[in-house]
Amino acid sequence: MGFTIQQKTYEVVPTGDYPAEIDQIDLEQGQFGEQLKFTFRLLNREDGKTMWGWASASFTPKSKLYAWTRAAMGGQMIPPSYNLNTDHLIGKRVLLTVVISRKDDGAEYNKIQDVRPYLNGNAQPVAAATAPIYLDGNSF
Repeated sequence: MGFTIQQKTYEVVPTGDYPAEIDQIDLEQGQFGEQLKFTFRLLNREDGKTMWGWASASFTPKSKLYAWTRAAMGGQMIPPSYNLNTDHLIGKRVLLTVVISRKDDGAEYNKIQDVRPYLNGNAQPVAAATAPIYLDGNSF
């Protein structure tokens, strides 16, 4: 007796900037070691479209994870004493720069090129501010 398997399709969004919210972060084992899989929910879309982005599990000032964390915190400086707790990033808004890439077989897919601060609905440059970051009413 046969059964039905529903076909999955993926919508490629046009290249551009998209406001998004960090919905989930999972630790995964990748080809080059541990990495964090970010699930970003695109805002201003009724379909709840999500995108994934990966960053190595290295939290240093030169890492992608550090840059994405700083963007999620509104571009503020991260104190050297701060150790990342991914729960602090859930629900934070960022601005994704999304491009269209092509696989070897010609299939198109979206790639997150950059993650920037999202303040008042606009991308903001990452300023060299020294103001403390506040989480749950506490600064660090």
